[in-house]
Amino acid sequence: SESPENPKDAFAFYEDRGVCEQYIREFKDGFRGGQDVLSSFVANAFRLVVFAVAHTGFARFRSNHLKGTELEGSFIERVRRTLFKIGARIETSVRRFWIHASREWPYQQLFDQVARSVSAQPG
Repeated sequence: SESPENPKDAFAFYEDRGVCEQYIREFKDGFRGGQDVLSSFVANAFRLVVFAVAHTGFARFRSNHLKGTELEGSFIERVRRTLFKIGARIETSVRRFWIHASREWPYQQLFDQVARSVSAQPG
């Protein structure tokens, strides 16, 4: 591949390339999308499509619900550690469920903010 001659163009070219490589790394590492562990091509292709849909869904979740938070622009691993992998007690009823997290959990306010954003979405 040919790189641009102008230093500003070269910087923009490599910066865009770096962003693309970050997305590829997130897909491979965060979603385990680079592992072909199944025995058939079709099964691996289907698995790859499922991971691509999950990656797209997460990108939409990030742009819709994490905007303006400390997790805006974060990769899946950080969001998973911060919001999804929590020690909590789940209580359910017919119409709703409650998540009882520890009072000492440092991301309680962030979780509440994101949960309110998700529940406010129409549809």
